[in-house]
Amino acid sequence: TRLGAEANYILGPFSASVEWAENESEWIAVYHDFWVGSNRRKHDPVLVCDGKIRNTSVWLSYFLTGESKLVDTWGWTQPSPAKPYWPGNGNRGAWELLARYSSTSTDPQLFDTVRVNGFTAADFPAPPPVVVGEGGSVNAAILEGAPEVREVSLGLNWTMNYNFRILFDWTYIWAPEYADGKNGIVSGGSSELADLTEKNRIVESEHMLGMRFIFRI
Repeated sequence: TRLGAEANYILGPFSASVEWAENESEWIAVYHDFWVGSNRRKHDPVLVCDGKIRNTSVWLSYFLTGESKLVDTWGWTQPSPAKPYWPGNGNRGAWELLARYSSTSTDPQLFDTVRVNGFTAADFPAPPPVVVGEGGSVNAAILEGAPEVREVSLGLNWTMNYNFRILFDWTYIWAPEYADGKNGIVSGGSSELADLTEKNRIVESEHMLGMRFIFRI
């Protein structure tokens, strides 16, 4: 089930947007499987629960050069500069300041963990030749990380002309409930970081500096 609401405001070079969204899921399950070749011999649910994820975000925009954003049924549209910049013409294009705040909360039961023991021969009516994982155990969970995350972003956009735009962004994200290595952000999760001491650490906060180039034909 998904719910959401959005409100947009435009006042000359100033514009704002407020969004709220909620996603509710039922019967999210984690299974413990055992395969022999392509034949699945066991498919046991080890953790089942319901939960919601909620997000509220606010962003503000102000054009230093006087342009005004547009909004239609497709969403926000970036305006073309009132005085497009081309090398040598003396114009400065469009300069825009941006700010955004976002808060995301997730029901805590989605972070519950359960210890799952490896299958043994006794778990099968007709035991396979080799029971891989026997004697071992792992922690299973639906989600890992922080039940609450907040984010602040600041940006500066320079739209030189219709065809070219440069975006500078700084983003800071933090977990307000972080304590002693728990309820934090999974740093570098699912990334290609080669240093395993940096990947998948639980941290309190992260920040990013970004620069993007957008070409339009």
